[in-house]
Amino acid sequence: MKQGKLSQLCIALWSILAQHCPDDLRNVTEILVINEFGPGDPCDYRQTIEAIHPSIEFIQKGPDAAGQARTLNMILGRINSHDYWMHWEESWQCTRPFIAEAIDVMRSTNLTQVQVTPDWLDIGLDRIVHSETATGTRYAQILPHPRTAALVRGASTEDFDRLVGEAGMGAVWPLFSLRPGINRVAFYRELPPFDEDPRYWPVRFEWKYGVHWLERGATKAVLVPYAAQRQPHHVSTYRQ
Repeated sequence: MKQGKLSQLCIALWSILAQHCPDDLRNVTEILVINEFGPGDPCDYRQTIEAIHPSIEFIQKGPDAAGQARTLNMILGRINSHDYWMHWEESWQCTRPFIAEAIDVMRSTNLTQVQVTPDWLDIGLDRIVHSETATGTRYAQILPHPRTAALVRGASTEDFDRLVGEAGMGAVWPLFSLRPGINRVAFYRELPPFDEDPRYWPVRFEWKYGVHWLERGATKAVLVPYAAQRQPHHVSTYRQ
């Protein structure tokens, strides 16, 4: 792991566990932690991480499986037997209980992805639809930018920089996100895998996957109030 990432990962895991009661945690049937390969990495984190909770499985990637896209494809290969996939990266920490509410929204709607971070809540009231479930769980559905569908139709990964330069990231991005949140597994079974070509790291591989995701009819919301925030002094792995 890069400097500080082990500490961040432990904080992330402990924050989720500490914020939830045993009944909430019984909804979580599998916890998978995948560590990116790094040259010279001693790879001795398994016991530290698996000791945090008995459900944790730790996978250390080797040099033949480098890259975030490969990690995500490994995850997608493991989730088919589940109803929901909760994605979480190590730099975030949980700020309040949310698992029961996130599942409630999934069971009460046809939404594809419900984020638990505050992103997207500042895009303008014309693209936010506030709702709540029958039991009172609040969420805000986020509508795509009105230009996105036309801009990305037929676009290749190589078109990304040009499209952003011409129309701006807000119009080009197709709502999909790897920020902490819950996803409906059945929807992802119908999508192609993430492109593992290292030329498209970072950002562009995620954008292209998001284009497929949106074109298949995906829908997105944010849990209200949100339940995760960045840990202090976060620096992107790509900038280290």
